[in-house]
Amino acid sequence: VYVAPKNSTLDHHVLKMKDATDAMFSFGQKHGVEYHFQSPAEALVRDGDGRIVGVVAREDYDREVYIHATRAVILTAGGFCNNKALLERYIPTAAMGCASSYLTAGETGECFRMGLGAGADVSGFNSSASFDGGVDWEAEGGQWARFLYDGMTQLSRQPWFTVDRCGNRLRYMDSRVKEDGANAIYALGDLATIQMTPPGHRSYIIFDANYEDHLEGFAQEHCRKLITPDLEQIDKVPEHYRDWHHGVQDAIDADVLKKRDTLEELERDLGFEEGVLQEAVAHWNECCEKGEDDYMYPMPPEWLHAISEPPFYGCRIGGNLYGTKAGLLINDEMQVISTGGRPIPGLYAGWHTAGGACGENSYIGDPILGSLLGDVSLAFCGGYLCGTFAVANEMGAASGAGKEL
Repeated sequence: VYVAPKNSTLDHHVLKMKDATDAMFSFGQKHGVEYHFQSPAEALVRDGDGRIVGVVAREDYDREVYIHATRAVILTAGGFCNNKALLERYIPTAAMGCASSYLTAGETGECFRMGLGAGADVSGFNSSASFDGGVDWEAEGGQWARFLYDGMTQLSRQPWFTVDRCGNRLRYMDSRVKEDGANAIYALGDLATIQMTPPGHRSYIIFDANYEDHLEGFAQEHCRKLITPDLEQIDKVPEHYRDWHHGVQDAIDADVLKKRDTLEELERDLGFEEGVLQEAVAHWNECCEKGEDDYMYPMPPEWLHAISEPPFYGCRIGGNLYGTKAGLLINDEMQVISTGGRPIPGLYAGWHTAGGACGENSYIGDPILGSLLGDVSLAFCGGYLCGTFAVANEMGAASGAGKEL
């Protein structure tokens, strides 16, 4: 029998994002849009004049088809969060500082590479957006891309005692709604920057056997809210992850979340020098006993929980990558620009296949400034602008959209 915590509600606003995409899909169906699923585009088709006139696709991952574009081809298929080679070349801070990506499907950069193959330039170098609490599954031989609500990711995003590998405390940023109604959504991205920039680009969270007793008092909001079986839209979550405990147990079984009988063992197995973690925890426990945190960015008294009851738990974390902001260079009409500085005829790109929305060398991750409302507005508006300008600019293009050549 599952008993929901007292602060649990039947609402989780992040899960509602699917409602918007479902509505757009339905609208397109009603207006004659032809959708091709499981048919990845593989290459652009260019005519003798240099104009992009269609794409090569792999129907049902098997049959090669050529689809002719009446007016333009729009590349708007996300970025390359799950392509390590592209990350290392174009967004090195994400390649080093992010411990994981939460985009489990796609995001391997095919459309970006298709644009490069057509001679496109690149904008937004070293720019990305991340959430806090990316769990370093790869360090234990696990998978880079993990579902955002896999339980362990949610647990890692709570206000635990957090240090770098030298034992220095790291700031936590609260996502609770303030008493004056102010919403601390900035914390979701800014904390990622804190966690991914220490020496070695990793941070460490530490807690003890009583960790589950503290979660209700943390009361974190937005996508830090723990997924529980009582949520209104729980059907949008894969069954295994509908109770956050399952993902935590997965991490313990994989030794990603290290569970040890002594702090000495935990210190050793997380890779600390002898005494570093033990000394840091001892000082933290003194603050907890006094009920006052002496750190520059103190935890509120209700979050001061001593780490004293075995078993002890520790986990390496970094940024949790959710958007690449490097991509194809576009102009103010969403046309893809070549390395020669001119638009490539017939080719448009929307974010995140296009880059530069947040400038160059930006990885603050802020949901407002750094990623434009958690990327929802960025992606939706980018696609809308692409379609609008393609219709306005390409009236003279050949007919035959959606027809196989």
